[in-house]
This record gives sequence, structure tokens and C-alpha cells, in this order.
Amino acid sequence: PPKCVPVSCGEPELPENSIVSGQDFKYRGNITYICISGYNLQGVAMLTCQANGTWSVPPPKCVPVSCGPPSIPPHVIAEYLIPEIGIKNAFGTSIAFNCEEGYELMGGKFQVCESEGLWVGSAPKCVEHLCGSAPVMKYSTVLIDESVRPQSATYTCQRGYNLIGSDTITCKMGKWTKPSFTCELLNCPEPIVPHMGLITVNSSTFGSIANYSCIFGYTLNGNPSVECGSAALWMGDIPKCLPVDCGTP
Repeated sequence: PPKCVPVSCGEPELPENSIVSGQDFKYRGNITYICISGYNLQGVAMLTCQANGTWSVPPPKCVPVSCGPPSIPPHVIAEYLIPEIGIKNAFGTSIAFNCEEGYELMGGKFQVCESEGLWVGSAPKCVEHLCGSAPVMKYSTVLIDESVRPQSATYTCQRGYNLIGSDTITCKMGKWTKPSFTCELLNCPEPIVPHMGLITVNSSTFGSIANYSCIFGYTLNGNPSVECGSAALWMGDIPKCLPVDCGTP
């Protein structure tokens, strides 16, 4: 004689990252879906085999646990290492922390999104590095700009000196970069010698004095001397040597 056997719904679909609990795939049999660690179940966990040979509802999905956006303190740079699933802030995401220039990282260097939906790892903190006084350089003054980060310091040579090289240094990790300039004393060109005149000068550097005189039979008319100025030019008009006038005999 014929037998009446329960309808079978067949082996259920196994969504990615899930486990099926239960082996009764026949009419009125129940199975339960469970997600592996790091995934949350989305949908109905328990399915029942119906009389028409289909499961009562579609199988659920297992979606990655999300830790949500992490807290990023000021001046911290976060570099995300996203897992293969390609979802930012999901289970398996890791973050490497660095600091903006002029700051040093204190605290955690890494955080990882764990299966419980929490970021694990010490919170990062970026501490500003200030450099204090800038190096003293010969024949120059220096001005530190506190309005920019990283700090910078600009040098200016004293009057009569010319700056050769770079006038700016930068604060890096609490230390000033090495100054790469010199202040060189300005030089004036050779002074002009007037017609029938003589000149006495020991140097052509800034502040030097050139003294004028005339050869025998001529007299000096004008400034007896000129000075090498801060513009690298002799300051003062060049005198003239005029013939001596004996007057009417």
C-alpha cells in the first residue's frame, strides 16, 4: 500500500557568514540561522518547512557589525585599512593614526573595530611641539611667527649687511631647522677719483670713509670725504679739483 510521507523543502540556502542549526527539512520542520562572530542577523532567524515544499520566509542575511565613525581628536590624521568586505567602520576595519606637522602622537597608534561593535585601542592625542627661542646668528635679528603651524622664524641682517642664503627656518618636532645663511658686510664699488684729485681709502665695506685731496696746484671744491652707505653706494657728492687761483697780480 502507498505511504504518505512528509513533504521536503530541501536543504536550505546558506547565506554568507551564517550557520544553520537544525537538520529537519521536512514539513513542519524548523531550522535556525546564526551569524558568525562579527556579523549581525538581518531578517527572520527561524524558518519553517511548509506544506507546499517551500520555506516560510526567505533566509536572513548576515551583515558586518559596524563600530560607527571613530572619534578623531584635533590635529590627528587617520588612515583607514578597510577589510575585504569593503565597508568602512565595519568589523575588521583598522585605523593607523598620525599627527599633522608640528605635533607629536601620544597615546594609541592603532584602533580596530572588533566583533562586539566597539573600537579597541587607546585613543590618540596629538601634542603640539613648540621650539622656543630661535638660534642667534651673527649680525642679524630674528622674528618668530606664532600665527602659523609649524612655527617659522625669519632673519633680517643688520644695517650694512647683506643676507646670503635662506632667511627662514622651521620648527620640526620641537627643534629648529639649521639656519643656512650668512650676513655679509656690504661692499661699495671703487670710489670715483676726480680729475687732478687723489683719494685715500682703507676699505670699501659699509661705513668706510674715502678722503679726497688734490694734486699740487689744485684746490678741493666740495665734500672732503664720502661714506660707504647701506645701499652699497658712496654717500655724498664727488668733489672737484680746481686750479689754484692766484688772483690779479
